[in-house]
Amino acid sequence: MRLLSVESDQAKIAWSIPRSDGGAPIRAYAIELREQGAYTSKLVSGFARASKLPVVKSDDPCEYTLTKLRAGGSFNVRVIAINEIGESEPADLDETVTIAPPLGIFT
Repeated sequence: MRLLSVESDQAKIAWSIPRSDGGAPIRAYAIELREQGAYTSKLVSGFARASKLPVVKSDDPCEYTLTKLRAGGSFNVRVIAINEIGESEPADLDETVTIAPPLGIFT
């Protein structure tokens, strides 16, 4: 996975098609997001599904833009491939997505 761009409240990510589909075509990708510093229990990963992208064609680009990210927040992102057999292990973005804090107001 790689981070393509970061803007005021969004980040664009891209990933490669998995090397193996487990014997069934990939039907969708789940994009999961976790804000660093947010409370997580030991039983829950703390990741929330940000989106589920259906795969229309096998050559569809593997890209997604996460939107409405909190200014000043730092986020971990991962992608999971989904097919009729189940879900893959998550592929994690190696870097943290950091959204710049809002600029101060000067009077």
